[in-house]
Amino acid sequence: MKESTPRFLADAMLIRLARWLRALGYDTRLYPEATDAELVLVANREARWLLTRDKALLTERKPNQGLYVPSQVPLEQLAQILHHFHLQPSTLSFSRCLLCNTPLEAVDASLPLPDYAAHLTSQPRRRCPDCHRQYWFGAHGNRMLSTLRTAGLLR
Repeated sequence: MKESTPRFLADAMLIRLARWLRALGYDTRLYPEATDAELVLVANREARWLLTRDKALLTERKPNQGLYVPSQVPLEQLAQILHHFHLQPSTLSFSRCLLCNTPLEAVDASLPLPDYAAHLTSQPRRRCPDCHRQYWFGAHGNRMLSTLRTAGLLR
């Protein structure tokens, strides 16, 4: 493995894995509508590891960097990626948009929260500059942390 943190491109079969990787702060692109040839082209051009459940994609198209992910279970997939690349996350970073992978930016505290989260005014918030989705560490973040800890995926 290279000294720098790997960047990933996940195929359409690994959408949930991609979101977990993003929640942990790993740059993970998704192109669910892309053809196999387009996936390899993007992965090679952007020096990304192509993550796939399609063995033929790796053996026939031969990306520069590819990894077969055999499991259908997202947390097992995540465990494989963390182990393979020697990644040891310590918490959820929520530094990337879970939907579009864009790095998040701090939000002005005066921006309103949705009604269901209005009581979280003291929570630090982030926003995606591309899709404008807001993120804060609430109950969903706590459930994700608990899930990762129970699975032994966080130190």
